[in-house]
Amino acid sequence: MYLAAAAGHCDCVAALLAAGADKEARAFVSLRTPLFAAAAEGREEALRLLLGAGAAVDAPALGGFTPLAWAAGNGHCPALRVLLSRGASVAAEAESGERPLAVAAARGQSAVCALLLSAGASANAADAGGWTALMRAAERGHLDVLRVLLDGGADADGAKNAAGKTAHECARGAAAAQLLARYQGGCMAHRLPLEEAEGAPAEAEAAPPPRARRGRAATLLSSIFVALLAVLLTRALGVARARLAGKGGAMF
Repeated sequence: MYLAAAAGHCDCVAALLAAGADKEARAFVSLRTPLFAAAAEGREEALRLLLGAGAAVDAPALGGFTPLAWAAGNGHCPALRVLLSRGASVAAEAESGERPLAVAAARGQSAVCALLLSAGASANAADAGGWTALMRAAERGHLDVLRVLLDGGADADGAKNAAGKTAHECARGAAAAQLLARYQGGCMAHRLPLEEAEGAPAEAEAAPPPRARRGRAATLLSSIFVALLAVLLTRALGVARARLAGKGGAMF
């Protein structure tokens, strides 16, 4: 049933349920249920079938993450709506203390974050390390998520993680830092355009790290070497053919 649910084969799921298959059977190692598999892959109809059969909506897998958390992280808004309509908890915590909103924020899922906030998720809930959803989004430079969270009441400069850092101090890139700085003190300046933040500073943020630049340089040099080698081989082949043609003419 796990595989059928993950693939969205609803006829198979329905047949297995009718035959008495265990809807709460867990996968080896990951401990995921069929419902978890359907949620992670965004299989709405399979979710409805399993929930209609009484599957546990918040059954956690390895690490304590719920089906809602994985659907959130993968950006499956329709699947989220199905789960929420059946009572899935937006406050369910994994073993690390992470909630679905933080999972979605870390993966840049702005639409999911908006949906979870509208469903009552706390914008300032922190995990075991003191990290909030805003900090996760700031660390990864997800500007759209930052805006959604700030609109939802996330604390830009008061909350601190275990390392004593605020979301502003966790920000990756100038654009994210400037966006958070504009909101510090509770102002609504983040609603203004970020031409300055998304101009030259953003380009600096987009610049690849030194290792990536070295890798690109090596790739470019390799391409140039291959091109030069091809030219030299072509010329050598042309010379060889000319010599052969000259010998052939002399023979005849």
